[in-house]
Amino acid sequence: MNHKLFGCSVYFWLVCLTLLLGVSLRWYKIDNPVADWHSFRQADTAAVTRYYVQHGLDLLHPRYHDLSSLQSGQANPEGYRMVEFPVFNLLHWLMYQLFGGQVSLEMAGRMTGILAYLLAGWGLAVLLGRQKSKRLGWWAVWWWTALPFSIYYSRVILPDMLAVAWAVWSLVWLNLALKQGKWWQLLAVWLFASLALLTKPTSGFLLLAGLTMFSPNLWQQPRVWWAAVSLLLSLLPLAWWRQWISQFPAGIPAYDWLFNQDHIRLKPAWWRWLWFERIGKLILGVWAAGIVSFGLVHFRARQAFRLALGLTLAAVLYLIVIAAGNVRHDYYQIMILPAVVAWLALGSDYLWQEIKPAWWGRLVWLMLVALALAFSWYQIKDYYQINRPAIVTAGKAVDRLTPPDALVIAPYFGDTAFLYQTNRRGWPFVVSPDQISELINQGARYYVSVNYDDLTKQLMQQYPVLEQTDDYVIIELSPD
Repeated sequence: MNHKLFGCSVYFWLVCLTLLLGVSLRWYKIDNPVADWHSFRQADTAAVTRYYVQHGLDLLHPRYHDLSSLQSGQANPEGYRMVEFPVFNLLHWLMYQLFGGQVSLEMAGRMTGILAYLLAGWGLAVLLGRQKSKRLGWWAVWWWTALPFSIYYSRVILPDMLAVAWAVWSLVWLNLALKQGKWWQLLAVWLFASLALLTKPTSGFLLLAGLTMFSPNLWQQPRVWWAAVSLLLSLLPLAWWRQWISQFPAGIPAYDWLFNQDHIRLKPAWWRWLWFERIGKLILGVWAAGIVSFGLVHFRARQAFRLALGLTLAAVLYLIVIAAGNVRHDYYQIMILPAVVAWLALGSDYLWQEIKPAWWGRLVWLMLVALALAFSWYQIKDYYQINRPAIVTAGKAVDRLTPPDALVIAPYFGDTAFLYQTNRRGWPFVVSPDQISELINQGARYYVSVNYDDLTKQLMQQYPVLEQTDDYVIIELSPD
C-alpha cells in the first residue's frame, strides 16, 4: 500500500474506484417515484424541497403538503414541517437547480443521498485509515459500499445518511485537532458536528464515539480542552433551532413515542427486532457476523479497535435510548452503520493479514462475504418495489385535472406518500363522512381514492365524479 501510482498512493485510487463502484450500485432504480420502502418519510422530506422549488427558499419556515393534525395533534393549516433543520433539503434544492430541471425532483433527492454516501465513505476511509493503516480505511469503504442495507439507504430521500457524513467528518477533524490543535481544525470539528446535529439530532450519539479519542495522558494539553469545547459548542445551533421551532407547535411531530413506547426498551421484542432481525439478518446477512467476530480479536490494531469500541458503545446507547423508534423503523439503524463497518473492516483485515496460511483466511473471508451479501440482498431487494403503483397513477391524474392550488383529500392510512404524488396540499386520512364536511369547510375540493371502500362509494353518490378507473377515483367536492 506504500507504492505510488501517478503521484498518488494506490490506497487513494482504490478508495476512489470503490466509491465509484458504490455510485453505480446506488444508481439502481434511481428514477423510482417516492412510493418504495419508507415512502412516507421520504415523501415528507421531498415535499419540503418541492415547496422550496415552487415557492422559494425559506430555510426558517419549511413547509410540506400535510395540513392535518396527524403528526402533531394540532391542525396545521400552514403545512409547517418543523423537524430537523433543512440542511438536506438545501442540498436537495441545490442539486435540482444544478441540473436545471433536467432530472426529476425525486431523482435529485436520491442523488443527494448518494452524495452523502460519498462524503461519509471518504470520511470513514480517512478516520479508520489513520488508526492503523490506510488498508484498514479501504476495508471500511469496501463494506460501506457493498452492504445492501447501506446501498438502499444511501439512495433514498432522507437526511440520516447526510447526518452520518457530517458526524464522521467531525470525528476526522477531532482526531487531527487532538494531535495538532490548529485553530482551523477546531473550527472544522465545531462546524461538522453542528451540521450533523442540525441535520439529524440523533447523530449526537455518533459524535459520542469521539470521547474514545481523549486519552487520559493528554488532558494536560490545552488543545484537548479546546477540542472538547468545540464539541460542546456544536450544541448551540441545535438549541437555537429547537427554540425557533417551538413557535410553531402545529408543525412539530410528536416524538415522545420514539424513546420507549409500550415500554419496549430491553424487552425480548427489543432484542429480537434490533439484534436478530435488523443487525443480524438485515444488515449483516447473518454470515458477516463471522467477520465481525474476527474483528473482535484483532488486538494488534489497538487504536482502530478502541475507535470501533467507542462507535459500538455509542450505537448501543442510541439503540437503548431511542428504543421504540429503532424497533418501529429500520432506517433508524443508519446511525449505527459506522460501528458495523468498523468491525467488518477490522475482521476483514484480520482474515487477510493475520491468519496463516494466508490462503485459508482469505478463502474464509470470500465464503462469508458471498453468503452475507446474498442473504442481506434477499432481505433488501423488495425495498425497491413500488408498494402501490395506483397511488402514482392517481396522483398524476389529480395533478393533471385539478388547479395547482387545490386542496385534496388523499386517504392512505395516514401515509403522506399518496398526497405527495398528487402534488397538492391537503389531508392524508379521513375517518368519517362527518369529517369530510369539516374538511370541505377548511377548503378541501377534491377527494381521490385508490380503494373503493364504503366511504368512497358514499361520496361517489353524493358528489360529482371527475374521473374514475379500475385503480382510482377522483371526486369533486363542494360545500353543501
